[in-house]
Amino acid sequence: MRVRRADSGFSLIELMVVLVIFLVVTGAVFGLLNTAQIRYRSEQQFLDSLQGARAGLEQITRDIHRAGYPAMNAYDTVPQTPPSLWTVAGGIPSNSVAVPFVGMRFGAIDQTCLVDTANPALSTCDIPGPFELILEADLDPENAATPAQVEWVYYRVDLAGNPLVSPPAGGGADPVTRTLYRAVTAKTCVGPPWTPLTCVGGNPVAAGVPFVDNVLNDPALYGGDPNEAVFRYRCAGGATTCTPENIDEVYIVLRARAYSRDLQTRQIRALTLQSVAQPLNPPQ
Repeated sequence: MRVRRADSGFSLIELMVVLVIFLVVTGAVFGLLNTAQIRYRSEQQFLDSLQGARAGLEQITRDIHRAGYPAMNAYDTVPQTPPSLWTVAGGIPSNSVAVPFVGMRFGAIDQTCLVDTANPALSTCDIPGPFELILEADLDPENAATPAQVEWVYYRVDLAGNPLVSPPAGGGADPVTRTLYRAVTAKTCVGPPWTPLTCVGGNPVAAGVPFVDNVLNDPALYGGDPNEAVFRYRCAGGATTCTPENIDEVYIVLRARAYSRDLQTRQIRALTLQSVAQPLNPPQ
């Protein structure tokens, strides 16, 4: 008599063990893929913040390099020399650069105010300041329509303790955006190059453009830590005080945060960029 054997195969327990192992391995693989995607997005956001801050820093440096009095052969006639103290009534010729940096005190243009590099709190200039800078440059000398028009370039950090008086439209109800703004306008303006002031002839001042977001430099800490300043200055000849036109070097420090937190520490990811810029053209 022949004995018939049952067909061999996996038992239910063996199938369950194999299934559990498969699910564990698959879950681990998908977990790694998900973590990698999150890390990629986080690094991409950090890279975007870094590139944005770097572009802003390079533009500031480039503008400072272009600031200052252009060569005399840029004009058919000798440019008019503006007065040392500019007022609304005083003429401000639009066809020449008088100084690399514009001085302002009490809301009026004043090239006689002093910048104190040793103790910035003693500076009589409101601008140039640790969080604001206005420079003069002919940004587009090849423009046939305005071949000799000089522009004001205004940088201002909108932070707590240094909010924009008239932030650009669309900024919302909160005037503090922690953003570095850049505004460009013709030199013919009768006041600071910022809205809502208007230029001679009725042309409105160019609104500030957001340039670097999420700036961490804090004016509230500036008194105790000069490193919080975005702009620091050096006077010609190593002097500790000088008028704005005698500033020969600007030290720029931008600290900004990334858009997302670090995945492991859950802390804000910050970056610091530094640059030293010198106006290549002397004052008039």
